[in-house]
Amino acid sequence: MYARAAIKPNPLLRNGAYGIVMRGVQKCTRGCSSLRGRKSAPLCCIKLDTATEVTDEAGNLLPNTRSYLKEGDGIDTIHEVIDTRILPQKMVVVTMEYKNTTEDDLKDILFFNSVTAIDEVDGNYVMARETPSAGDEWDFYQDSADLAQLGGEMIYYTVRGGEDQNGSNYISSLKAGETITMEIGFLVNEEDLEHLYLSADPYTTAYEFNEYVCKSGFVNISN
Repeated sequence: MYARAAIKPNPLLRNGAYGIVMRGVQKCTRGCSSLRGRKSAPLCCIKLDTATEVTDEAGNLLPNTRSYLKEGDGIDTIHEVIDTRILPQKMVVVTMEYKNTTEDDLKDILFFNSVTAIDEVDGNYVMARETPSAGDEWDFYQDSADLAQLGGEMIYYTVRGGEDQNGSNYISSLKAGETITMEIGFLVNEEDLEHLYLSADPYTTAYEFNEYVCKSGFVNISN
């Protein structure tokens, strides 16, 4: 059984907590393989502690190593690596507009976006993840530690605020009816570009179709 997801053909997402409408995607670029030298992505807008863990000395993105493991019982046997695969990485940049649709001025507005690969199967939408086929020896897979830590979350954003908050992914203020434009970047597997979707739910990363991400919906940003 597959869970149904709210896939929105019109790129408009709502954050009900703040009365904010997020309009995008005005553009989405995917060719970047380096975190340096991009005029639209100054390093001051990137989580440097994360960025340095996924790039080489020249600033080029390191590939993701996916390991396929046979599960051990935790007592007599440990997990065994059956196979590995190298997955090239890409930087996805999305331009979005955030508009205050209320009649009140707002301050310290949390924004949080994530991306995930989604496939359509028999009229339903499912998270696009590898699963073992009949005869495969592996039970599950693990991605490189640095990539797994990122997990589709935004790694840079061109608007920063929230000096008094837990984190800097805040819009400091938006007057009633005011719109702000920002760029948000994600690190993804190159093979996922063909079925990539954007979620704007501010509370959780889109690892699964839960009530929160389904309520806010997804926007198709695939090739």
